[in-house]
Amino acid sequence: MIAETICQKGNRIPIEYRKDKEKAILLLKEIKDKGLVIKNKDVYSLASWAGYNIDYYSCSDMFSDVESVTYVGEKPTYDMSIKDGNSYVANGIICHNTTNLPKETSVEDVAKIYTEAWKMKCKGVTIYREGSRIGILTTENTTSNKIVKTNAPKRPKKLPCDVHHITVKGQQYFVLVGLYENEPYEVFADKNGIISKSVKKGFIEKVKRGQYKVVFENGFEIDNLTDNLDDLEEAITRLISSNLRHGADISFLVQQLEKGKGDVLSFEKAIARALKKYVKDGVIKGESCPSCGSSSLKRESGCKSCTQCGWSGCS
Repeated sequence: MIAETICQKGNRIPIEYRKDKEKAILLLKEIKDKGLVIKNKDVYSLASWAGYNIDYYSCSDMFSDVESVTYVGEKPTYDMSIKDGNSYVANGIICHNTTNLPKETSVEDVAKIYTEAWKMKCKGVTIYREGSRIGILTTENTTSNKIVKTNAPKRPKKLPCDVHHITVKGQQYFVLVGLYENEPYEVFADKNGIISKSVKKGFIEKVKRGQYKVVFENGFEIDNLTDNLDDLEEAITRLISSNLRHGADISFLVQQLEKGKGDVLSFEKAIARALKKYVKDGVIKGESCPSCGSSSLKRESGCKSCTQCGWSGCS
């Protein structure tokens, strides 16, 4: 009668069958020989543990449709690591395991792993190849002072942009900040006298290599954004754009632009003021207060101030 009792829904399998594989195998054979209908999810787990064909021992209502979902509050979760690349069973379901692979692993090898996971009826499988994600499965020393090389995401043909209207020493500028996934990706700037200050958005479209046009939200267009720039101004926007798309910290770019001197001082300041709007509030590193010399500088809403003496760069 033990087999019939165990196959009923809700009955736990006695501990001796869950600890002794020989007893587990005898029980599983009896269930199969009698052709019992399995309603107990623990039988599925027992078959997996004993190395039996889990298909036969699947609970008849194991994957029934969800009828309702009730919020029960926050619960702890655990990231389990199973040796030798094996999966594990939880609530009668074979769950996925993560497989870490060396950098030279081939596409064919990865395909084999996914195929085997499917054959084992895993709910999912995760594969990490060395170097496939920043900060994941890397043998490099991330605490060293080595310069980290990055690859910029490929630019789409068209990018949305924010339009900033900046005045420096009486001269009006417009600064366009192209956005990739809502992050600053590129900048264009020029003296303004044609764009209404009410215009705040637009799209920057790549016409061909080195040529970009902008279509503003009011329908006005500029066919070539670099036509009115001299060589130095164009070089500045190209260098800033290159830094942005390769992940440079905007706060450091702003800091360097604010230090600029020379004939293009206003041009640099205009771009710096626009980029300030994308800098998160917080402590400024590597810079001292021009009033008291302390390193207690912070940035709030794009403006620098000193928590030591009260100096503000926007006053």
